[in-house]
Amino acid sequence: MRLSGSVGGEVGSTASGIRRIGATANEVKPAQASVGEGVATEGGADSIPPRNRGVHDVLEASSKSDAAQAYEDSLPGAVYDIETRKKIAPALRFENPNPRGKSEVRFDGRDINNPKILIDRKLNVTTKSKQLADLRRWAEALKQNPDYSVRIEVPSIAAQRNAIRMIEKANVADAPITVKVAE
Repeated sequence: MRLSGSVGGEVGSTASGIRRIGATANEVKPAQASVGEGVATEGGADSIPPRNRGVHDVLEASSKSDAAQAYEDSLPGAVYDIETRKKIAPALRFENPNPRGKSEVRFDGRDINNPKILIDRKLNVTTKSKQLADLRRWAEALKQNPDYSVRIEVPSIAAQRNAIRMIEKANVADAPITVKVAE
């Protein structure tokens, strides 16, 4: 798998094959590995997280508007797979109480200083049923993965107020979900 990011439409690679989106040529860093997550270490099988716990990376095709995709791509650390042209996104595993639902929730990226903080960028925030259901699934996944938290990043103070209103309406204000105006 070759990985790459893009800056202003430019697609490049490095000796490691990875370029983080939003990085200049001098700021390219290897992707953060999920060390110890789902991988047997010296501790043996006891150190493997339970099934449907922890974070793994998934390939994700985009169906967003160009503006929403550009905002998401400006997240430091965003990475794409060159071969499939799909974004590599972190997914938090959990036991979904809905037997027909997926056993993971996906995010746009991770905090580059703390990979246990999952980031979801939202250009527009609504209180429509899909976004409320997504928040409730996040809260359930976070309850089952107490070492993780979520940060919603929005482009303005008005969007921040809407995101807080959305969290309150979804009745998940006690979940470790914060809202920040992205820089």
